[in-house]
Amino acid sequence: AEFAIGLGCDISEAPHLVYSQGLNLDPSSAAEIGPGCRVCPREDCVQRAFPATGQDLLRRR
Repeated sequence: AEFAIGLGCDISEAPHLVYSQGLNLDPSSAAEIGPGCRVCPREDCVQRAFPATGQDLLRRR
Protein backbone atom coordinates (compact mmCIF):
# COMPACT_ATOMS: atom_id res chain seq x y z
CA ALA A 1 0.00 0.00 0.00
CA GLU A 2 1.09 3.55 -0.66
CA PHE A 3 0.22 6.48 1.53
CA ALA A 4 0.46 10.23 1.12
CA ILE A 5 0.71 12.94 3.73
CA GLY A 6 -0.62 16.42 3.17
CA LEU A 7 1.57 19.10 4.71
CA GLY A 8 0.13 22.57 4.87
CA CYS A 9 1.68 25.90 5.75
CA ASP A 10 1.43 29.52 4.75
CA ILE A 11 2.85 30.05 1.25
CA SER A 12 5.39 32.51 2.67
CA GLU A 13 6.92 29.66 4.71
CA ALA A 14 6.97 27.09 1.90
CA PRO A 15 10.46 27.99 0.56
CA HIS A 16 11.88 26.91 3.93
CA LEU A 17 10.60 23.35 3.48
CA VAL A 18 12.78 20.85 1.66
CA TYR A 19 9.61 19.36 0.15
CA SER A 20 8.89 22.59 -1.74
CA GLN A 21 12.06 22.42 -3.83
CA GLY A 22 11.15 22.28 -7.50
CA LEU A 23 7.50 23.22 -6.93
CA ASN A 24 5.75 26.25 -8.38
CA LEU A 25 5.09 28.38 -5.29
CA ASP A 26 3.17 31.08 -7.13
CA PRO A 27 -0.06 31.52 -5.12
CA SER A 28 -2.10 31.61 -8.35
CA SER A 29 -1.10 27.98 -9.02
CA ALA A 30 -2.41 26.74 -5.67
CA ALA A 31 -5.28 24.26 -5.53
CA GLU A 32 -8.09 24.97 -3.12
CA ILE A 33 -8.69 22.47 -0.38
CA GLY A 34 -11.87 22.06 1.57
CA PRO A 35 -12.46 21.72 5.30
CA GLY A 36 -13.06 17.97 5.00
CA CYS A 37 -15.31 15.94 2.73
CA ARG A 38 -18.20 15.63 5.15
CA VAL A 39 -18.64 19.41 5.51
CA CYS A 40 -17.24 20.61 2.17
CA PRO A 41 -19.87 22.15 -0.15
CA ARG A 42 -17.95 21.45 -3.40
CA GLU A 43 -19.95 18.68 -5.04
CA ASP A 44 -17.71 18.34 -8.12
CA CYS A 45 -14.43 17.76 -6.25
CA VAL A 46 -12.48 14.91 -7.84
CA GLN A 47 -10.76 14.23 -4.51
CA ARG A 48 -13.99 13.69 -2.56
CA ALA A 49 -13.62 10.55 -0.46
CA PHE A 50 -16.81 10.80 1.61
CA PRO A 51 -20.23 12.22 0.88
CA ALA A 52 -21.22 15.51 2.42
CA THR A 53 -23.30 15.04 5.56
CA GLY A 54 -26.80 14.06 4.50
CA GLN A 55 -25.85 13.39 0.86
CA ASP A 56 -25.16 10.28 -1.22
CA LEU A 57 -21.64 10.01 -2.63
CA LEU A 58 -22.97 8.77 -5.96
CA ARG A 59 -25.99 10.56 -7.31
CA ARG A 60 -28.67 8.45 -8.93
CA ARG A 61 -29.89 9.72 -12.28
